[in-house]
Amino acid sequence: MILEFIIVFLLFTLFTLFFTSQRNINSLQKISLISSSIVFILSFTILIKFDFNTSYFQFIVQLPIYNIFFFNTRFVFGVDGLSSFFLFLSSFLSFLCIVFVQKEKNLKFYLITLFVTQVLLVLVFTTLDLFLFYVFFEAILIPMSFLIGL
Repeated sequence: MILEFIIVFLLFTLFTLFFTSQRNINSLQKISLISSSIVFILSFTILIKFDFNTSYFQFIVQLPIYNIFFFNTRFVFGVDGLSSFFLFLSSFLSFLCIVFVQKEKNLKFYLITLFVTQVLLVLVFTTLDLFLFYVFFEAILIPMSFLIGL
């Protein structure tokens, strides 16, 4: 429940940032700071609630998608011991990046690429399928190249 809320909330934040005006810098700053802090708190909640005494995946989310290219597929996301730390650290670093980037010229573009990167990082660290891991990992290169070039 927490994991799918994080993913949906990040996508909603991207949608909101996309339709916010470039000139409205205060709302861009508030939306990004509030949403990144909520994601940071939720990832910290996952880290606190994680049971390290078991070797099973926890917080499992299954999204069945049928008949894609004649395959019966589903998206399965979950958290293990290592990915819980990575999820926490990536949300913490994203929060810090958003805090320190508030004076950029192209703030809207920068925030959108940061949140796309954060969504893809959450998906990379929580996916339980090797093919989806590869797809999401390679998809991170696109917004990262824009961030490095910016």
